[in-house]
Amino acid sequence: VTALWQVQRRVLREVGAVMIEEEIDLSEDGALCTLRRSTPGVYNPATGTATTSLSTCPTYAVLDASILQTLGFKFGAGLVQGGDIKALISAKGLTFTPAPGDNLQMGAVTYKVIAVAPTYVMDQAVVFDLLVRR
Repeated sequence: VTALWQVQRRVLREVGAVMIEEEIDLSEDGALCTLRRSTPGVYNPATGTATTSLSTCPTYAVLDASILQTLGFKFGAGLVQGGDIKALISAKGLTFTPAPGDNLQMGAVTYKVIAVAPTYVMDQAVVFDLLVRR
């Protein structure tokens, strides 16, 4: 049994018990990381450059590199590749919803978000499964 699977079971128990009254906290099981999003701004013809806005959000992630954990994501069309990792992050404290193209920075390692699968309770996302790649 993988560590991520154990964390997911605990999260689902918490979700069933609290039903959104509390947010899921992965700080006990996860590693501190930063979710980053770069948004291109307006092109300035005078300088020949475009401004870029960087949004960052600290969070905790539980990573699982076992091949079986990526089975929840679609294969084909180049989506899942060898070496891809599944990351579980809580929606707690996020200032933006994770999306493909975002980056997950953990220490000196940066992972690119390839796909996102949210888990909802009622109409609110409580955790996100991310397929990430180095």
